[in-house]
Amino acid sequence: MTQRKDLRVLNRKSLWGAVVGVVIAVVWVAFDGLAVLLVVGLAAAGWVIGTIFDRPDFYIGLLERIKER
Repeated sequence: MTQRKDLRVLNRKSLWGAVVGVVIAVVWVAFDGLAVLLVVGLAAAGWVIGTIFDRPDFYIGLLERIKER
């Protein structure tokens, strides 16, 4: 019984992955690759900034270790 449930979850994740891939491909073709790269870059920068605000102690420790080198 649990195997069937696990397979359904796996199929849903793979379905969502396929849908996201199709959306990215359509946006890439429709709006040119550079625009998509810009959006992905800005999203990554926003993610980094958000994680810095969420967990500043991790990044402070990381910067201290880099400084000690």
